[in-house]
Amino acid sequence: MTPEPTSRPRPGDSILEHRLTEAEQSAKATRDKILNVYCWVLIAVGVYVLSFGPMYWFWYDSVNLGGSPLLKWFYWPLVAICEQVETVNTTLNWYVGLWAM
Repeated sequence: MTPEPTSRPRPGDSILEHRLTEAEQSAKATRDKILNVYCWVLIAVGVYVLSFGPMYWFWYDSVNLGGSPLLKWFYWPLVAICEQVETVNTTLNWYVGLWAM
């Protein structure tokens, strides 16, 4: 049985959230923080991978023509994954082809 709330909910408060115990609220806050971090990591990885397309020629210069070594090392993890996983390699080559025309 759920304990009755000790105070009345304010307008806009969710009735379900109002009835959560302190431990449940703490657990929910922790889950929300973990979900928030997960979403930001997912966005950051997505932006990292998608940035390779427009940066391809700069990366190419850094690897083959003595350009910025920073780009070479920045994209090294992505290149290493492409060398190991054929599907990722094929997909990234297709994506780079959209930008490298």
